[in-house]
Amino acid sequence: KGELLNFGGQVMKNVAGYDVSKLLVGSMGRLALVTQISLKILPQRIAEQFQLKPPPKHKVSEISLNFESKLKKVFDPYGVFI
Repeated sequence: KGELLNFGGQVMKNVAGYDVSKLLVGSMGRLALVTQISLKILPQRIAEQFQLKPPPKHKVSEISLNFESKLKKVFDPYGVFI
């Protein structure tokens, strides 16, 4: 017959003793069967969320050409200026 054990909780500074949760997980089922775990999910860094990276070099010229043509359509729709 097995026993339900709970490990973890609040971390206390300068505590002597074994980290039983790491021991049980590291034993790969030889010492005990882990049936439930709780994970703490951390938010992504802002740079990863918005992917603040420059565009690839081959797309830069394409982007600038599209940008120039759109500006020309807005500010010079009749083609008065060259």
